[in-house]
Amino acid sequence: MKKVIVFGLIAALGVSAVAEELVMRGDRRPVVTNYGQSAAKALKTVLKSNLQEKMKNEGPVGAMRFCANNAMQLTNMINRDAKKGIRIKRVALKYRNPANEPDKLDKLAFEYFEQMKAKDGVYPADFITRLRHKQDKDIEIFRYYEPLIIEKPCLACHGETLKQEVKAELKHLYPQDTATGYKLGDLRGLIAVEVTPDALVVK
Repeated sequence: MKKVIVFGLIAALGVSAVAEELVMRGDRRPVVTNYGQSAAKALKTVLKSNLQEKMKNEGPVGAMRFCANNAMQLTNMINRDAKKGIRIKRVALKYRNPANEPDKLDKLAFEYFEQMKAKDGVYPADFITRLRHKQDKDIEIFRYYEPLIIEKPCLACHGETLKQEVKAELKHLYPQDTATGYKLGDLRGLIAVEVTPDALVVK
């Protein structure tokens, strides 16, 4: 597994200060933003279109079954088709699939989004930060984040009040589920796109 550090800021600063300090600035930002937006759009498009179809034809229970059986496969498909050096994932603080558990940097990104929402009243469009390889400090790795916001259709499976058949299917599919209790407009999760030097090499 690739090991990275975040400029040593985690150790040097209090957690509440870290998120703001990690915001990426500089000439790499437009390139990383372009890669991040493209990958995030591809994933959101394929997931949303399939979920809308399942919700329309099979209701929230069918949509949950689709997510349980296909969401990770579709994410892997986007990764297979992506440019070398681009890797995408979904993360959530309250996750259903353990594969979506956030790492330390992901949690700092969540903190940044919440800080900016408290400050400005809206979630920012993105968050980009820079990492360095633990064994080779000259290797820079970038991570681009986009927020996933709770919309009205999401409430059928993630809201505060769920139908009995939804609760039963959740218990069957995700016995350890914690991803309920959301309100409209809440931050459900993040799309994280990691951009390594392979994607930044000009050939």
